[in-house]
Amino acid sequence: MRFFFFTKTDWTEPPRLRHQMARLLANAGHEVIFFQRPYHLWQRFGKDSSGEQHIKLFRYRQLLHHKLRINTVLHRFNALFEKNQILSLMLEHCIDRNDVIINFNYDYFYLKDIFRKNRLITIINDDFWSNALGGYKRPLKWALKKTLQSSDVVLTVSLTLKNELSKFSSVELFYPWSNIRYKSPDLVSTKSTILFWGYINYRININFISNLAKCLVDFSSNFKILFVGPNQDRSLISKITCHENVRVYPSADLENIDLSDVFLGLIPYRSGVRDVDVITFPNKVLPLLSRGLPIAITGMPNFLSAPFVFRLDQGRDSDIATLQFINKNFAQLQTSIRAFVDANDSDMRLKQFFSYL
Repeated sequence: MRFFFFTKTDWTEPPRLRHQMARLLANAGHEVIFFQRPYHLWQRFGKDSSGEQHIKLFRYRQLLHHKLRINTVLHRFNALFEKNQILSLMLEHCIDRNDVIINFNYDYFYLKDIFRKNRLITIINDDFWSNALGGYKRPLKWALKKTLQSSDVVLTVSLTLKNELSKFSSVELFYPWSNIRYKSPDLVSTKSTILFWGYINYRININFISNLAKCLVDFSSNFKILFVGPNQDRSLISKITCHENVRVYPSADLENIDLSDVFLGLIPYRSGVRDVDVITFPNKVLPLLSRGLPIAITGMPNFLSAPFVFRLDQGRDSDIATLQFINKNFAQLQTSIRAFVDANDSDMRLKQFFSYL
């Protein structure tokens, strides 16, 4: 089969669900036509290559940046321009009615006008509506509603988003998956490291990290905290590294990190941040679980509930007790972790996706 992806994302950006989905289909032998972030009229662009089998990259132009479409008239005007751009590109591909259209944009309400006979699947994994400012909310809501209602299937990665989007259309949950099979960690040696793996940015609950680091010292604990990931906020680093039991290292793939002493994956996010509060199941969870690491979180009130997920920031004594419990029961937690990883591997998610076709 052939799948057309419409995104506002470059192929070279840090992998997101759209990249993961494209690779999942390509690895299964399907052809993927991946439309990247549109260029403006004055920008030049050549042909890009994904460097991967079965994935071809294309671009087209947009008339107005989405933040400039401050009313429905401008949305319609830009849609007419983009629609003609896409139609001209489609002449190269000889669209077949069995081709599937996968849309990751809230404002592509015109796609069904182009692909009337094709299955159109829209995947929303960002809270566009709540993050919109001022007068832009109304036209954004209009575009989002039309996009969802013109789609044959709507998928999202968050329970909160599902509840919001269900006001406009029927919505199904579609979680990320693991491309890595479960690998049992060393269950013999004593472990003492807590790992954060991901972007170091505004989402991090710096007060919690500082309090936890002090708390570990006060309780004479040998636990230490390791941060590995791209640094997007230098001011956070200085606040983190002032504690002797906290270390920060540059970004690295999980398979290149020594996990022999790690017993826990930590996601210490702030409360009251909209794009944090809607999180149900972030991409980093399954890779961590696939290496046998339970998960501890702060913030994220809608986070997945599971036997291997623990909530911290509940008070000094409670947090220390939770960490000690996880450390002591690390081996026993592996049964539920492995079952979850096996139930959410790439084969299972591909089967789920094809059920929507």
